[in-house]
Amino acid sequence: MADGAIGNDYKCSAGIIIIGDEILKGHTKDTNSYYLFKKLWSLGVKVGKVSVISDDVDEIAHEVRKFSSRYSVVITTGGIGPTHDDVTMQGIAKAFGEDLVLNDELVELISNSYQHEINSSHLKMARVPSSVKLAFGKDPSGKPSCFPLISVHNVYVFPGVPKFLEKSFGLLEDILLISNREKRFLLRKIYLSVDETEVASILDEVCEKFKGIVHLGSYPDFCDQNFKVKLTVESASSKDLQEAWDCLLGKLPKDYVVKTEEDARVCDASPSECPPSPTSLKKDAKQVVNVEKVYSLLDPEDESNTSACLKGAWAIIQQTLQLYSLDELCISFNGGKDCTVLLHILHAALNKLSLPAQELKALYFRYESPFPQAEEFISETTKRYNLNLVTLTGDIKTGLRTLKETHPKVKAMFLGTRRHDPFSDILRTFSPTDPDWPHYMRVNPILDWHHADVWAVIQECNIPYCSLYDEGYTSLGSTHNTKPNPALKCSDGGNKYKPAYMLEDGKLERAGRT
Repeated sequence: MADGAIGNDYKCSAGIIIIGDEILKGHTKDTNSYYLFKKLWSLGVKVGKVSVISDDVDEIAHEVRKFSSRYSVVITTGGIGPTHDDVTMQGIAKAFGEDLVLNDELVELISNSYQHEINSSHLKMARVPSSVKLAFGKDPSGKPSCFPLISVHNVYVFPGVPKFLEKSFGLLEDILLISNREKRFLLRKIYLSVDETEVASILDEVCEKFKGIVHLGSYPDFCDQNFKVKLTVESASSKDLQEAWDCLLGKLPKDYVVKTEEDARVCDASPSECPPSPTSLKKDAKQVVNVEKVYSLLDPEDESNTSACLKGAWAIIQQTLQLYSLDELCISFNGGKDCTVLLHILHAALNKLSLPAQELKALYFRYESPFPQAEEFISETTKRYNLNLVTLTGDIKTGLRTLKETHPKVKAMFLGTRRHDPFSDILRTFSPTDPDWPHYMRVNPILDWHHADVWAVIQECNIPYCSLYDEGYTSLGSTHNTKPNPALKCSDGGNKYKPAYMLEDGKLERAGRT
Protein backbone atom coordinates (compact mmCIF):
# COMPACT_ATOMS: atom_id res chain seq x y z
CA MET A 1 0.00 0.00 0.00
CA ALA A 2 1.35 3.43 -0.88
CA ASP A 3 2.21 6.05 1.74
CA GLY A 4 -0.64 8.34 2.69
CA ALA A 5 -3.31 5.73 2.08
CA ILE A 6 -4.88 6.17 5.49
CA GLY A 7 -8.56 6.93 5.16
CA ASN A 8 -8.67 6.50 1.37
CA ASP A 9 -10.69 3.31 1.69
CA TYR A 10 -14.44 3.60 2.19
CA LYS A 11 -13.91 1.78 5.48
CA CYS A 12 -10.53 2.41 7.09
CA SER A 13 -9.32 -0.83 8.64
CA ALA A 14 -6.49 -1.81 10.93
CA GLY A 15 -4.43 -4.84 11.81
CA ILE A 16 -2.66 -5.10 15.16
CA ILE A 17 0.48 -7.18 15.68
CA ILE A 18 1.46 -7.85 19.29
CA ILE A 19 5.10 -8.94 19.45
CA GLY A 20 6.59 -10.72 22.46
CA ASP A 21 7.31 -14.18 23.84
CA GLU A 22 6.17 -13.08 27.31
CA ILE A 23 2.55 -12.86 26.17
CA LEU A 24 2.65 -16.16 24.31
CA LYS A 25 4.07 -17.92 27.35
CA GLY A 26 1.45 -16.39 29.63
CA HIS A 27 3.99 -14.42 31.67
CA THR A 28 2.23 -11.12 31.03
CA LYS A 29 -1.21 -9.90 29.96
CA ASP A 30 -1.99 -8.17 26.68
CA THR A 31 -3.80 -4.96 27.62
CA ASN A 32 -2.65 -3.09 24.51
CA SER A 33 -5.06 -4.75 22.09
CA TYR A 34 -8.06 -3.83 24.26
CA TYR A 35 -6.87 -0.22 24.46
CA LEU A 36 -6.23 -0.06 20.70
CA PHE A 37 -9.60 -1.63 19.88
CA LYS A 38 -11.42 1.10 21.83
CA LYS A 39 -9.32 3.98 20.50
CA LEU A 40 -9.43 2.90 16.86
CA TRP A 41 -13.17 2.22 16.95
CA SER A 42 -13.76 5.72 18.37
CA LEU A 43 -11.80 7.10 15.40
CA GLY A 44 -13.85 5.21 12.82
CA VAL A 45 -11.25 2.50 12.18
CA LYS A 46 -12.29 -1.15 12.18
CA VAL A 47 -9.82 -3.66 13.60
CA GLY A 48 -9.79 -6.58 11.19
CA LYS A 49 -7.39 -8.85 13.02
CA VAL A 50 -5.06 -9.06 16.02
CA SER A 51 -2.05 -11.32 15.77
CA VAL A 52 0.20 -12.28 18.70
CA ILE A 53 3.61 -13.51 17.56
CA SER A 54 7.03 -14.25 19.02
CA ASP A 55 10.24 -12.25 18.82
CA ASP A 56 11.32 -13.85 15.54
CA VAL A 57 12.52 -11.78 12.57
CA ASP A 58 11.06 -14.06 9.89
CA GLU A 59 7.72 -14.36 11.66
CA ILE A 60 7.50 -10.57 12.13
CA ALA A 61 8.40 -9.99 8.48
CA HIS A 62 5.76 -12.45 7.28
CA GLU A 63 3.01 -10.97 9.44
CA VAL A 64 3.87 -7.34 8.65
CA ARG A 65 3.99 -8.05 4.91
CA LYS A 66 0.59 -9.77 5.03
CA PHE A 67 -1.08 -7.15 7.22
CA SER A 68 0.37 -4.23 5.26
CA SER A 69 -1.21 -5.43 2.02
CA ARG A 70 -4.54 -6.15 3.66
CA TYR A 71 -5.23 -3.25 6.04
CA SER A 72 -5.11 0.53 5.78
CA VAL A 73 -3.24 0.84 9.05
CA VAL A 74 -0.94 -1.67 10.72
CA ILE A 75 0.10 -1.20 14.33
CA THR A 76 2.90 -3.16 15.95
CA THR A 77 3.59 -3.10 19.69
CA GLY A 78 6.65 -4.44 21.47
CA GLY A 79 10.18 -5.41 20.56
CA ILE A 80 11.76 -1.97 20.00
CA GLY A 81 14.16 -1.80 22.96
CA PRO A 82 17.94 -2.27 23.27
CA THR A 83 18.15 -6.01 24.07
CA HIS A 84 18.82 -9.07 21.92
CA ASP A 85 15.14 -10.03 21.58
CA ASP A 86 14.02 -6.58 20.39
CA VAL A 87 13.91 -7.41 16.70
CA THR A 88 10.75 -5.66 15.50
CA MET A 89 12.65 -3.15 13.34
CA GLN A 90 14.62 -5.97 11.70
CA GLY A 91 11.41 -7.81 10.92
CA ILE A 92 9.73 -4.72 9.44
CA ALA A 93 12.79 -3.94 7.32
CA LYS A 94 12.81 -7.49 6.00
CA ALA A 95 9.07 -7.30 5.24
CA PHE A 96 9.68 -4.42 2.83
CA GLY A 97 13.11 -5.56 1.56
CA GLU A 98 14.91 -2.64 3.16
CA ASP A 99 18.15 -2.21 5.10
CA LEU A 100 18.42 -1.11 8.71
CA VAL A 101 20.13 2.28 8.85
CA LEU A 102 21.20 4.57 11.66
CA ASN A 103 18.77 7.49 11.76
CA ASP A 104 20.50 10.76 12.67
CA GLU A 105 17.40 12.31 14.28
CA LEU A 106 16.89 9.30 16.51
CA VAL A 107 20.58 9.25 17.45
CA GLU A 108 20.33 12.87 18.55
CA LEU A 109 17.13 12.25 20.51
CA ILE A 110 18.60 9.24 22.28
CA SER A 111 21.83 11.09 23.00
CA ASN A 112 19.90 13.95 24.60
CA SER A 113 17.91 11.48 26.72
CA TYR A 114 20.97 10.03 28.44
CA GLN A 115 23.43 12.03 30.49
CA HIS A 116 26.26 9.57 30.02
CA GLU A 117 27.81 8.55 26.71
CA ILE A 118 25.60 6.29 24.62
CA ASN A 119 26.74 2.82 23.62
CA SER A 120 25.84 0.23 21.00
CA SER A 121 22.72 -0.81 22.91
CA HIS A 122 21.41 2.75 22.75
CA LEU A 123 22.26 2.98 19.08
CA LYS A 124 20.30 -0.19 18.37
CA MET A 125 17.13 1.79 19.10
CA ALA A 126 18.15 4.28 16.41
CA ARG A 127 18.53 1.64 13.68
CA VAL A 128 15.38 1.65 11.58
CA PRO A 129 14.26 0.67 8.05
CA SER A 130 15.57 3.04 5.39
CA SER A 131 12.14 4.42 4.39
CA VAL A 132 11.17 5.29 7.96
CA LYS A 133 9.23 8.47 8.66
CA LEU A 134 9.29 10.31 11.97
CA ALA A 135 6.26 12.39 12.97
CA PHE A 136 6.65 14.90 15.77
CA GLY A 137 3.69 16.38 17.58
CA LYS A 138 2.77 18.17 20.76
CA ASP A 139 1.61 16.90 24.10
CA PRO A 140 -1.68 18.20 25.58
CA SER A 141 0.14 21.18 27.15
CA GLY A 142 1.37 22.30 23.73
CA LYS A 143 5.00 21.32 24.27
CA PRO A 144 6.81 19.28 21.59
CA SER A 145 6.55 15.54 22.24
CA CYS A 146 9.71 13.88 23.50
CA PHE A 147 9.71 11.02 21.02
CA PRO A 148 8.33 10.75 17.49
CA LEU A 149 5.80 8.41 15.97
CA ILE A 150 7.77 5.95 13.83
CA SER A 151 6.18 4.63 10.64
CA VAL A 152 7.31 2.53 7.69
CA HIS A 153 4.83 2.78 4.80
CA ASN A 154 1.47 2.11 6.52
CA VAL A 155 3.02 0.37 9.54
CA TYR A 156 3.12 2.34 12.81
CA VAL A 157 5.54 1.14 15.46
CA PHE A 158 4.68 1.48 19.16
CA PRO A 159 6.34 0.32 22.38
CA GLY A 160 4.91 -2.68 24.20
CA VAL A 161 4.68 -1.04 27.64
CA PRO A 162 1.02 0.05 27.91
CA LYS A 163 1.64 3.44 29.53
CA PHE A 164 4.20 4.38 26.86
CA LEU A 165 1.95 3.17 24.05
CA GLU A 166 -1.00 5.18 25.37
CA LYS A 167 1.15 8.27 25.78
CA SER A 168 2.47 8.11 22.21
CA PHE A 169 -0.82 7.12 20.53
CA GLY A 170 -1.98 10.74 20.29
CA LEU A 171 0.08 11.41 17.16
CA LEU A 172 -1.57 8.61 15.20
CA GLU A 173 -4.89 9.66 16.70
CA ASP A 174 -4.51 13.15 15.22
CA ILE A 175 -3.67 11.68 11.81
CA LEU A 176 -6.73 9.46 11.84
CA LEU A 177 -9.00 12.23 13.13
CA ILE A 178 -8.09 14.38 10.13
CA SER A 179 -8.00 11.74 7.41
CA ASN A 180 -10.96 9.68 8.60
CA ARG A 181 -13.29 12.36 9.95
CA GLU A 182 -16.17 11.42 7.67
CA LYS A 183 -16.11 7.75 8.58
CA ARG A 184 -16.81 7.78 12.31
CA PHE A 185 -18.90 4.92 13.64
CA LEU A 186 -22.30 5.33 15.25
CA LEU A 187 -23.60 2.74 17.68
CA ARG A 188 -26.94 1.97 19.29
CA LYS A 189 -27.80 -0.82 21.70
CA ILE A 190 -30.94 -2.77 22.53
CA TYR A 191 -31.25 -4.92 25.66
CA LEU A 192 -33.66 -7.84 25.49
CA SER A 193 -35.41 -9.94 28.11
CA VAL A 194 -35.41 -13.09 25.94
CA ASP A 195 -32.81 -15.55 24.66
CA GLU A 196 -31.14 -15.23 21.25
CA THR A 197 -33.16 -18.14 19.89
CA GLU A 198 -36.35 -16.08 20.28
CA VAL A 199 -35.11 -13.35 17.93
CA ALA A 200 -32.69 -15.22 15.64
CA SER A 201 -35.02 -15.13 12.62
CA ILE A 202 -35.62 -11.37 13.07
CA LEU A 203 -31.88 -10.71 13.28
CA ASP A 204 -31.25 -12.78 10.15
CA GLU A 205 -33.89 -10.82 8.24
CA VAL A 206 -32.61 -7.38 9.29
CA CYS A 207 -28.99 -8.41 8.77
CA GLU A 208 -29.72 -9.55 5.21
CA LYS A 209 -31.64 -6.39 4.37
CA PHE A 210 -28.83 -4.06 5.51
CA LYS A 211 -25.89 -6.30 4.62
CA GLY A 212 -22.70 -4.37 3.93
CA ILE A 213 -23.91 -0.99 5.25
CA VAL A 214 -24.95 -1.77 8.83
CA HIS A 215 -23.36 -4.23 11.25
CA LEU A 216 -25.72 -6.05 13.60
CA GLY A 217 -24.28 -7.76 16.69
CA SER A 218 -25.87 -10.06 19.26
CA TYR A 219 -24.26 -10.76 22.64
CA PRO A 220 -25.89 -12.99 25.28
CA ASP A 221 -25.21 -12.17 28.93
CA PHE A 222 -25.62 -15.07 31.35
CA CYS A 223 -24.72 -13.08 34.48
CA ASP A 224 -26.94 -10.03 34.29
CA GLN A 225 -30.26 -10.31 36.07
CA ASN A 226 -31.90 -7.50 34.11
CA PHE A 227 -31.42 -8.60 30.50
CA LYS A 228 -30.41 -11.70 28.56
CA VAL A 229 -29.15 -10.35 25.23
CA LYS A 230 -27.55 -7.11 24.09
CA LEU A 231 -28.02 -6.19 20.41
CA THR A 232 -25.80 -3.60 18.73
CA VAL A 233 -26.55 -1.69 15.55
CA GLU A 234 -23.48 -0.02 14.06
CA SER A 235 -22.84 2.07 10.95
CA ALA A 236 -20.76 4.94 9.60
CA SER A 237 -23.93 6.52 8.18
CA SER A 238 -26.51 8.09 10.49
CA LYS A 239 -29.17 7.64 7.78
CA ASP A 240 -28.46 3.91 7.31
CA LEU A 241 -28.25 3.42 11.06
CA GLN A 242 -31.63 5.05 11.59
CA GLU A 243 -33.29 2.92 8.89
CA ALA A 244 -31.88 -0.31 10.33
CA TRP A 245 -32.75 0.78 13.85
CA ASP A 246 -36.37 1.53 12.93
CA CYS A 247 -36.63 -1.74 11.02
CA LEU A 248 -35.25 -3.82 13.90
CA LEU A 249 -37.37 -2.15 16.60
CA GLY A 250 -40.43 -2.48 14.37
CA LYS A 251 -39.97 -6.25 14.14
CA LEU A 252 -39.08 -6.92 17.78
CA PRO A 253 -42.08 -7.50 20.10
CA LYS A 254 -42.27 -4.52 22.46
CA ASP A 255 -42.33 -6.68 25.58
CA TYR A 256 -38.93 -8.13 24.57
CA VAL A 257 -37.18 -4.73 24.87
CA VAL A 258 -35.83 -3.88 28.32
CA LYS A 259 -34.10 -0.66 27.31
CA THR A 260 -32.26 1.06 24.47
CA GLU A 261 -29.11 3.17 24.43
CA GLU A 262 -27.82 5.52 21.77
CA ASP A 263 -24.16 6.44 21.71
CA ALA A 264 -23.07 9.81 20.31
CA ARG A 265 -19.49 9.79 21.61
CA VAL A 266 -17.96 9.26 18.20
CA CYS A 267 -20.50 11.10 16.08
CA ASP A 268 -18.92 13.70 13.82
CA ALA A 269 -22.10 14.77 12.07
CA SER A 270 -24.02 17.98 12.63
CA PRO A 271 -26.00 18.20 15.89
CA SER A 272 -29.25 17.53 14.08
CA GLU A 273 -27.85 14.31 12.60
CA CYS A 274 -26.32 12.96 15.80
CA PRO A 275 -28.28 10.46 17.89
CA PRO A 276 -28.93 11.44 21.54
CA SER A 277 -26.20 11.17 24.13
CA PRO A 278 -25.31 7.73 25.59
CA THR A 279 -27.18 8.69 28.75
CA SER A 280 -30.47 8.71 26.83
CA LEU A 281 -32.85 5.85 27.47
CA LYS A 282 -36.05 5.01 25.72
CA LYS A 283 -38.70 6.80 27.78
CA ASP A 284 -41.16 3.93 27.80
CA ALA A 285 -38.50 1.37 28.70
CA LYS A 286 -37.48 0.23 32.15
CA GLN A 287 -34.32 2.03 33.25
CA VAL A 288 -31.92 -0.73 34.24
CA VAL A 289 -28.76 -0.07 36.22
CA ASN A 290 -26.29 -2.81 35.37
CA VAL A 291 -23.94 -3.38 38.31
CA GLU A 292 -22.59 -6.77 37.22
CA LYS A 293 -19.52 -5.14 35.66
CA VAL A 294 -18.68 -3.64 39.05
CA TYR A 295 -18.89 -7.06 40.68
CA SER A 296 -16.71 -8.62 37.97
CA LEU A 297 -13.97 -6.04 38.60
CA LEU A 298 -13.91 -7.11 42.25
CA ASP A 299 -12.60 -10.53 41.20
CA PRO A 300 -9.49 -11.25 43.34
CA GLU A 301 -7.70 -12.62 40.29
CA ASP A 302 -8.18 -9.36 38.36
CA GLU A 303 -4.86 -7.54 38.78
CA SER A 304 -5.63 -4.60 36.48
CA ASN A 305 -5.26 -1.01 37.66
CA THR A 306 -8.98 -0.45 37.05
CA SER A 307 -9.83 -3.34 39.33
CA ALA A 308 -7.44 -2.08 42.01
CA CYS A 309 -9.06 1.37 41.97
CA LEU A 310 -12.53 -0.06 42.26
CA LYS A 311 -11.57 -2.48 45.04
CA GLY A 312 -10.11 0.40 47.06
CA ALA A 313 -13.27 2.48 46.72
CA TRP A 314 -15.43 -0.56 47.46
CA ALA A 315 -13.58 -1.25 50.73
CA ILE A 316 -14.10 2.34 51.90
CA ILE A 317 -17.81 2.21 51.04
CA GLN A 318 -18.19 -1.08 52.95
CA GLN A 319 -16.45 0.42 55.97
CA THR A 320 -18.72 3.47 55.84
CA LEU A 321 -21.87 1.34 55.62
CA GLN A 322 -20.75 -0.41 58.81
CA LEU A 323 -20.17 2.88 60.63
CA TYR A 324 -23.38 4.62 59.58
CA SER A 325 -26.95 3.62 58.84
CA LEU A 326 -28.39 4.52 55.46
CA ASP A 327 -30.51 7.37 56.85
CA GLU A 328 -27.31 8.91 58.29
CA LEU A 329 -25.65 9.02 54.86
CA CYS A 330 -25.94 11.05 51.69
CA ILE A 331 -23.92 11.55 48.52
CA SER A 332 -22.96 14.89 47.03
CA PHE A 333 -24.03 14.84 43.38
CA ASN A 334 -23.79 17.60 40.77
CA GLY A 335 -23.73 15.53 37.58
CA GLY A 336 -19.92 15.49 37.28
CA LYS A 337 -18.03 12.39 36.23
CA ASP A 338 -16.41 11.79 39.65
CA CYS A 339 -19.62 11.75 41.68
CA THR A 340 -21.30 9.82 38.85
CA VAL A 341 -18.83 6.96 39.01
CA LEU A 342 -18.97 6.99 42.83
CA LEU A 343 -22.78 6.89 42.77
CA HIS A 344 -22.72 3.84 40.51
CA ILE A 345 -20.31 1.96 42.78
CA LEU A 346 -22.32 2.94 45.86
CA HIS A 347 -25.51 1.74 44.15
CA ALA A 348 -23.80 -1.60 43.47
CA ALA A 349 -22.78 -1.86 47.13
CA LEU A 350 -26.31 -1.14 48.35
CA ASN A 351 -27.68 -3.64 45.86
CA LYS A 352 -25.26 -6.31 47.13
CA LEU A 353 -26.41 -5.72 50.71
CA SER A 354 -30.09 -5.58 49.67
CA LEU A 355 -30.38 -2.07 51.15
CA PRO A 356 -33.17 0.15 49.75
CA ALA A 357 -31.48 2.55 47.31
CA GLN A 358 -34.48 4.88 47.38
CA GLU A 359 -33.53 5.85 50.92
CA LEU A 360 -30.19 7.25 49.74
CA LYS A 361 -30.17 11.03 49.80
CA ALA A 362 -28.29 12.92 47.08
CA LEU A 363 -27.27 16.53 47.71
CA TYR A 364 -27.24 18.83 44.71
CA PHE A 365 -25.56 22.18 45.37
CA ARG A 366 -26.98 24.11 42.41
CA TYR A 367 -24.74 26.66 40.69
CA GLU A 368 -26.08 30.12 39.90
CA SER A 369 -25.90 29.43 36.15
CA PRO A 370 -25.88 25.64 35.58
CA PHE A 371 -25.57 23.92 32.22
CA PRO A 372 -28.96 22.70 30.92
CA GLN A 373 -27.29 19.42 29.92
CA ALA A 374 -26.06 18.93 33.50
CA GLU A 375 -29.50 19.71 34.94
CA GLU A 376 -31.10 17.22 32.55
CA PHE A 377 -28.54 14.55 33.44
CA ILE A 378 -29.11 15.08 37.18
CA SER A 379 -32.84 14.63 36.63
CA GLU A 380 -32.28 11.45 34.59
CA THR A 381 -29.83 10.07 37.14
CA THR A 382 -32.21 10.74 40.02
CA LYS A 383 -34.80 8.57 38.28
CA ARG A 384 -32.29 5.96 37.13
CA TYR A 385 -30.91 5.30 40.62
CA ASN A 386 -34.17 6.12 42.43
CA LEU A 387 -32.50 8.80 44.54
CA ASN A 388 -33.98 11.08 47.18
CA LEU A 389 -32.63 14.35 45.70
CA VAL A 390 -32.13 17.32 48.01
CA THR A 391 -31.39 20.54 46.09
CA LEU A 392 -29.53 23.32 47.92
CA THR A 393 -28.68 26.81 46.68
CA GLY A 394 -26.22 29.47 47.75
CA ASP A 395 -22.75 28.78 49.10
CA ILE A 396 -21.90 25.31 50.40
CA LYS A 397 -21.49 26.31 54.07
CA THR A 398 -24.95 27.91 54.14
CA GLY A 399 -26.39 24.89 52.32
CA LEU A 400 -24.97 22.52 54.94
CA ARG A 401 -26.51 24.60 57.72
CA THR A 402 -29.85 24.26 55.96
CA LEU A 403 -29.28 20.51 55.67
CA LYS A 404 -28.73 20.31 59.45
CA GLU A 405 -32.16 21.80 59.95
CA THR A 406 -34.07 19.86 57.27
CA HIS A 407 -32.31 16.48 57.58
CA PRO A 408 -30.89 16.31 61.12
CA LYS A 409 -30.18 12.56 60.94
CA VAL A 410 -27.48 12.96 58.26
CA LYS A 411 -23.99 12.57 59.76
CA ALA A 412 -21.73 11.69 56.81
CA MET A 413 -21.58 12.32 53.09
CA PHE A 414 -19.86 10.57 50.22
CA LEU A 415 -17.84 12.91 47.99
CA GLY A 416 -16.31 12.30 44.58
CA THR A 417 -13.31 14.44 45.55
CA ARG A 418 -9.86 13.58 44.18
CA ARG A 419 -6.47 14.96 45.17
CA HIS A 420 -6.17 16.81 41.86
CA ASP A 421 -9.13 18.97 42.90
CA PRO A 422 -8.34 22.39 44.44
CA PHE A 423 -7.65 22.40 48.21
CA SER A 424 -7.82 18.60 48.38
CA ASP A 425 -4.17 17.65 48.71
CA ILE A 426 -4.32 17.27 52.52
CA LEU A 427 -7.63 15.42 52.68
CA ARG A 428 -7.88 11.92 54.09
CA THR A 429 -10.31 9.14 53.23
CA PHE A 430 -12.39 10.11 56.27
CA SER A 431 -12.13 13.87 56.88
CA PRO A 432 -14.44 15.77 59.23
CA THR A 433 -15.45 19.26 58.16
CA ASP A 434 -13.46 22.19 59.53
CA PRO A 435 -14.38 23.42 63.06
CA ASP A 436 -16.22 26.55 61.84
CA TRP A 437 -18.41 24.49 59.46
CA PRO A 438 -21.51 22.40 60.20
CA HIS A 439 -20.19 19.09 61.50
CA TYR A 440 -20.19 16.22 58.98
CA MET A 441 -17.85 13.37 58.15
CA ARG A 442 -16.63 13.65 54.56
CA VAL A 443 -16.01 10.23 53.01
CA ASN A 444 -13.72 10.24 49.94
CA PRO A 445 -13.64 6.72 48.38
CA ILE A 446 -11.94 7.79 45.11
CA LEU A 447 -9.54 10.32 46.63
CA ASP A 448 -6.42 8.77 45.09
CA TRP A 449 -7.87 8.02 41.68
CA HIS A 450 -6.50 9.77 38.60
CA HIS A 451 -8.50 11.29 35.74
CA ALA A 452 -7.78 8.22 33.60
CA ASP A 453 -8.98 5.89 36.38
CA VAL A 454 -12.39 7.58 36.48
CA TRP A 455 -12.90 7.15 32.74
CA ALA A 456 -11.57 3.59 32.77
CA VAL A 457 -14.25 2.58 35.31
CA ILE A 458 -16.98 4.56 33.51
CA GLN A 459 -16.19 2.85 30.22
CA GLU A 460 -15.57 -0.60 31.68
CA CYS A 461 -18.85 -0.52 33.63
CA ASN A 462 -20.81 1.29 30.89
CA ILE A 463 -21.93 4.04 33.29
CA PRO A 464 -24.12 6.78 31.74
CA TYR A 465 -22.56 10.25 32.10
CA CYS A 466 -23.33 13.87 31.24
CA SER A 467 -23.22 14.61 27.50
CA LEU A 468 -21.00 17.68 28.03
CA TYR A 469 -18.02 15.34 28.45
CA ASP A 470 -18.47 14.28 24.82
CA GLU A 471 -18.11 17.91 23.75
CA GLY A 472 -14.63 18.46 25.18
CA TYR A 473 -15.52 19.51 28.73
CA THR A 474 -13.37 17.77 31.33
CA SER A 475 -14.46 19.52 34.54
CA LEU A 476 -17.95 20.94 35.03
CA GLY A 477 -18.74 24.20 36.79
CA SER A 478 -21.22 26.88 35.73
CA THR A 479 -21.74 28.33 32.26
CA HIS A 480 -19.83 31.42 33.41
CA ASN A 481 -16.56 29.69 34.25
CA THR A 482 -16.44 26.49 32.18
CA LYS A 483 -15.39 25.96 28.58
CA PRO A 484 -14.24 22.94 26.54
CA ASN A 485 -10.70 21.93 27.43
CA PRO A 486 -8.25 23.51 24.94
CA ALA A 487 -6.03 20.42 25.26
CA LEU A 488 -8.78 18.43 23.51
CA LYS A 489 -9.29 20.72 20.54
CA CYS A 490 -8.91 18.84 17.26
CA SER A 491 -5.87 19.85 15.25
CA ASP A 492 -7.70 20.24 11.92
CA GLY A 493 -8.28 23.95 12.45
CA GLY A 494 -12.01 23.59 13.14
CA ASN A 495 -13.92 24.19 16.33
CA LYS A 496 -14.40 20.58 17.38
CA TYR A 497 -13.15 18.88 20.52
CA LYS A 498 -12.33 15.31 21.43
CA PRO A 499 -14.33 13.71 24.26
CA ALA A 500 -13.06 14.04 27.83
CA TYR A 501 -11.89 10.44 28.12
CA MET A 502 -9.26 11.14 25.44
CA LEU A 503 -7.39 13.66 27.61
CA GLU A 504 -3.89 12.26 27.99
CA ASP A 505 -2.47 14.54 30.67
CA GLY A 506 -4.69 14.38 33.76
CA LYS A 507 -2.96 17.48 35.15
CA LEU A 508 -4.80 19.50 32.50
CA GLU A 509 -8.21 18.29 33.65
CA ARG A 510 -9.28 21.75 34.82
CA ALA A 511 -7.78 23.63 31.87
CA GLY A 512 -11.29 24.62 30.77
CA ARG A 513 -12.18 26.18 34.17
CA THR A 514 -11.53 29.79 35.13
